[in-house]
Parts: sequence; C-alpha cells; structure tokens
Amino acid sequence: MRSPITATSMRRTTSAITRILILCGLAGLLSTSSGCLLCSFLPATIDTELSIKAPLRGSAKEIHTIAVVPPSRLETLFVLPDASRGKLDKVGLELSEHLQQSGKLSIASPVLYDAALSEQRRGTDVRITGAPSETERNAAILKAARAVNADAVLLLNGKWESAVSLGDQMCGRQEFKRFLSVTLVDARSGETVWYQEAIAIIHEGMVIPLEPEIREAVVSEVTKNLLQTMR
Repeated sequence: MRSPITATSMRRTTSAITRILILCGLAGLLSTSSGCLLCSFLPATIDTELSIKAPLRGSAKEIHTIAVVPPSRLETLFVLPDASRGKLDKVGLELSEHLQQSGKLSIASPVLYDAALSEQRRGTDVRITGAPSETERNAAILKAARAVNADAVLLLNGKWESAVSLGDQMCGRQEFKRFLSVTLVDARSGETVWYQEAIAIIHEGMVIPLEPEIREAVVSEVTKNLLQTMR
C-alpha cells in the first residue's frame, strides 16, 4: 500500500525543486555569453611581454649618458605625429628616473637637452610645410644630444590609449593593451644600438589599474632588459 502524499511532503518537494531551480539559475548567470560573473571579483593583472629576444644591435661600451626625447616635443618642434598624444612623455620621464637610479647610466638634463633641441630646430631648413625632412630631423636630434654631452638618444614610440578606448574580453574581464617601442641611437654615428618592443596586457578586476601602475610595470621590465643586455 502506497504512503499517502501529505502536505508536509509536498512542501519538502517544492522546497527542493525551488533550491534546484535557484542553483540552475545562478549557474546560468555565472556562465552567460558575456563571461563569468565571478571573474569580475578577481584582482586586476598587468603582464608585460618583451618582443625582441636580442635587443642589442651594436656596441654600447662607450654609452654612459643618455638624452631622452619626449615624443610630444618631436611633434611640436619637428611636426612628427605623437600617436600617444603626450602620454608617452610620462613613460619617458619614469624610464629616465629608473635608469638614473640604477647608477649604471646617467641622464642628460631634460631642460638643457630641450633647449639644445629647440636651438637645432631653429637652424633647420624650414620648408613651406614647416616640417624638416627626416634627415634634418635626425641630424638635429643627434646634434642636440652631443651639445649636452650625451652619448646616445632614447626615442619612444607606441600606442598608449586610455582604458575606455579599446579592449577585448576574457572570461568577462576587459582586456587592454599598451604598446611601446624603445630605440637607443648612438649620438655620434647615428646607428641604432638597442631596440626593444614591449606590450602591457591588462585584465581588469574589481577595478581598472591606474595609469601609474601600468607605466611602472612596463618601465621596470624595459629598464631591467636594457641594463642587462647593454653590458
């Protein structure tokens, strides 16, 4: 003889079914097409990848003092477009500080170098467009470096957009990238001594990493690589 279905057993069954439906709903929510909700609670990460395995391209034994060229100044003085819209200037400043603090390289005074660069710009052949040729620009950059007793010039290039302007998704987490290329040019010969490309891959977590944190991650890796491979 079957046991009669009581009100109590019905309530228990309904409660169990409700719990199952709630869990199924949560599971669907946590694995929607937009990604995993749990991933949004993970900490943000910044990974820096260096693309060039052998960045040293010439002898660096005679390089002791470096002049760092802010990309925005090249745009202002020589009409050379700065894709970063001035953001790489701060990268250059922090790179200068890291190299100076290492005790292995000296950085030429930014003020004196800028004055020398401005002086060289005034001496270039200004054409109808107001833009010197690439040959004139390179000659002015190197001559200004020699004027402040710098052995080499550090040039920066790349894309440094803000977090809202680009980004893919990984597990529902926004992924952003910063691209940086660094070229070290001998001030006397004009030859490239060292060249490196760095990519910062940022995955946002509960918050988006601040720009100073991103710059520090990239600059630290580039500085270490430069000092290790130059000597």
